[in-house]
Amino acid sequence: MSRELWVAWVGRHQRGHWQDLCDSYRKRIGRFLPIRDVPVKSRTGGSDAERLAAEGRALQAALPQPCWLVAL
Repeated sequence: MSRELWVAWVGRHQRGHWQDLCDSYRKRIGRFLPIRDVPVKSRTGGSDAERLAAEGRALQAALPQPCWLVAL
């Protein structure tokens, strides 16, 4: 079975110092296994708790099954 790193994130992707740091890590990790970015649209409306729960479900739905999930 081959392995692949999926990086799922919610919201708009903005360039900047943080992106430069992420690109550096992707380059180093990419030598060992493929990396796939999976953007998920942010949710609007409802309370903060409802929005976070909906985004959590959307993130889980975007990932392949079975998978190991690490949330940061």
